[in-house]
Amino acid sequence: MPIKINDESFMTLDDYIHDETKVDSAQLAQIEFEVELIGKLIMAREERGLSQRELAEISGVKQPAIARLESLKSTPKIDTLFKVLNPLGYKLDIVPIDNGEDSLFYSVDLAERLAKYEAGIAVERDIIETNKK
Repeated sequence: MPIKINDESFMTLDDYIHDETKVDSAQLAQIEFEVELIGKLIMAREERGLSQRELAEISGVKQPAIARLESLKSTPKIDTLFKVLNPLGYKLDIVPIDNGEDSLFYSVDLAERLAKYEAGIAVERDIIETNKK
């Protein structure tokens, strides 16, 4: 089923973000980075069996901020990332850009990864809404 963005139809989100008239290479690199970073954060939290609320308690970052971060609704500040990643056993690092085959892999499967994260986010939202009641 096509998606509609600004009155234009695209078969997938991947089609839209790979249209250079809509998203330039710098924007695409940022999207890929944010999706990968937040995806790893969610996986690390879930692997440790932590809810957003529990992560909030041990990191000092409020649960709604973690929810916004995980749903890609906000771009976190570096200090927030440190606070959230540290209790999960991760750190931020600066590494050289790899222009090898990995970059092709990231562009090819971006839509698939986005769909998985969005599905997980929808589940998290349902849990949050249920807990509010």
